[in-house]
Amino acid sequence: MLKGISVIAVVLYHMGLLKSGYLGVDCFFVISGFLTMPKIVKGVENGSFRFFKYIKSRIVRLLPAILLVSILSLAIGYFFWLPDDYENLSGTVIASSFFSNNILSGITTKNYWDTINEYKPLMHFWYVGILMEYYIILPITAIILKRMAIILRKNQNKIILTGIGIITIISFALFLMPSFDAGDKFYFIPFRFWELTVGGFVGVFHKESRGLLKKQRALLSSISSFGIILVILCIGFINFDISKIGRATTIIGADSVASSDLVLPNNFLLISIVLVTCIFLAANYETSVFNKSKILSSIGKRSFSIFVWHQVMLALYRYSVTSKLSALFVISFFILLAVISELNYQTIEARIQNTNRTLAALLILTVVVCGYSGFIYLRAGVVRDVPELGITIGNIQRGMHSKYCDRIYSYKDEFADNNKINVLVVGNSFARDWGNILLESEYGDRINLYFSVHFNESLIERIKATDRIFVFENFEDKVPEYVWDSVDEDIVYCIGTKNFGISNGNIYSQRFTEDYYNQTVSLDPGYRALNLEKREKWGDHYVELIEPVLLDGRVRVFTDDNMFLSQDCRHLTEAGAKYYARILDLSQYMPQ
Repeated sequence: MLKGISVIAVVLYHMGLLKSGYLGVDCFFVISGFLTMPKIVKGVENGSFRFFKYIKSRIVRLLPAILLVSILSLAIGYFFWLPDDYENLSGTVIASSFFSNNILSGITTKNYWDTINEYKPLMHFWYVGILMEYYIILPITAIILKRMAIILRKNQNKIILTGIGIITIISFALFLMPSFDAGDKFYFIPFRFWELTVGGFVGVFHKESRGLLKKQRALLSSISSFGIILVILCIGFINFDISKIGRATTIIGADSVASSDLVLPNNFLLISIVLVTCIFLAANYETSVFNKSKILSSIGKRSFSIFVWHQVMLALYRYSVTSKLSALFVISFFILLAVISELNYQTIEARIQNTNRTLAALLILTVVVCGYSGFIYLRAGVVRDVPELGITIGNIQRGMHSKYCDRIYSYKDEFADNNKINVLVVGNSFARDWGNILLESEYGDRINLYFSVHFNESLIERIKATDRIFVFENFEDKVPEYVWDSVDEDIVYCIGTKNFGISNGNIYSQRFTEDYYNQTVSLDPGYRALNLEKREKWGDHYVELIEPVLLDGRVRVFTDDNMFLSQDCRHLTEAGAKYYARILDLSQYMPQ
C-alpha cells in the first residue's frame, strides 16, 4: 500500500504536478531495506545465504524491464532525436544496463532538478543503480562481519548488526556534511546507504518481536504516521513561503545545482519522511487496517512497472511531440500507463523465472543492446545529416559542439603592446560564448584575448594592462574589490544572460513542416527577470544578449541562415556565435 502511494507521488512529480513527489523514492528506499536486510542478515548468520544466487535473482528481477524500455527509447530516438541527445541516450542505456546510471548522472548532469531531465527517458534509473549497489554492498559487508565474529569468537548477530549500524551512522554523517556537493549526495550510495539500512533495522527488530508496538498503540502510530507521510509527500501543493530557510535558490544563467524548490528544507523533509516511514513500518503488522486497501496494494505490487514506464512515456512525448501536457494528455497518459504497467507486470514481473537460462538470455540481450548503444555513442549520436547543426553523416566528430564552445580555454594571449586591444573575459559558459562572439566578429583579429573562469589575484598585473574586461557576474562570483581598485570602472562590462528554451527536441520533430525555421520559444520568466535586474544594475555597461534575438516577445531558435542558435538551448553553436557577431553593434563595447 505504501509503495502504491509512493509511486503515485513520483509519477505526479515527473509530470510537474507535485513538487515534493520525488520523496516517494525515499519511501521506496526504506521499504526495500525493511524487506531485504532481515533476510540477508539471517541468511548470512545461519549460512544459507548465497551471494551470487541472490545477485542473479536481483538481476532477473530488474533487468528485463530496463532492457525493454531501453530498446523502445533507442528505436524512437533513431527517428526523432538530435545527435547530442541520441548520443547521451545511448550512454545512459549502457549505464542503466549495468545498474550504474546513478554514477553516470552524478558525474555528468550532477543536478536531478535540472528541467532538461524531463526530456531524458531513462534518467530515473539512478534509483535502480543505488538499489543494486545496496544489494551488493550489504551482503558483502555482512559476510565480512560474520567472519570477523568467528575469528573473535563473538556473537555473530550482534557483530553483523553493530557493524552495519556503524556504517549507517557514517553514511548519515556524510549526508549531513555541507562540504559535499548536492549532486553527489543525491546520486552516490555512500550518502544514501543509511536510508536503506535504517529501514532494514526496523525490519530486523520487527521480525524478532513480531511487531514492535502493542496493538492499540500500533494502530494509533500507523494512522498518525500514515497521515504525516501524506502531508510530506503533498507539501509541494503549498505554493507560499512559510520560511526562507532552505528554500531553493536556482541561479538562472549560472552554473549551479538547483534544489527541489519547496517551502521547507529538502534535507529536513527527506529525513522526516524516512523516520516517519520507519514508524509506520514498525507499527504496521498483519492485522493493520491498511492492509485492506486493495487498490493501493495492487498499485504497490505493480510499482516497479509503473516506475519504469512512466518517465519513459513522459520524456518521449515531451521530446518528440510537445513539452506542454494538456488535460487530454494527462487522462490518456494515466490510462495508457495503467495498461502498459499491467502488461509488464503480468508478462514479465509475475512470469519470468529465476533460472540460469533466463540470466543467459538477459546477458545476451544486454550485449546486443549495449553493442548498438556503444556504436551510436562512438558515432556521436549521428544517424542522419542535420544541416541545421552543420552535421553530415560522413563527417562525424565526438564532442564537436563542446569542442567549439570550449576552445576559449586555450586563449591565454599576452597583453603585448602590438596595437591590439587587450581583452580579459571572466566567467562560466556564458563568458565562453561571449568570447567566441568576439572571436567571430570583425574584432577577432584585433584583440589579445585572455580567458579565465574566475578572478584571482594572480591576474592583477594583467587586469591593469587590459583595455576591456567582460565578466559574467552571478550571485556567487562578483567582481572583487581589487579589480575596481586596479582599473577605471569604465572598461568593465557585464555579459548578459541568454536562453533558447529547454530542449530542441520538439523543435526538431517539426522539421517536415512549412514553418519549421520560423519557430520561436517562450522566454523563461526567470531569465527575463535576471536580464532586467542585471541591465538595470549595469546600465550602458551591460551586454544585452536576449533582446537582439526576440521576435514578438519570443526567442528565435534559428539564425537567419536556418542554423540552430544553440544545440542544447544554453551554449551557442558556431553558427550562433557568428549570428550574434553580425547582429550586435560591438563598437559600443570596444575602444575606438
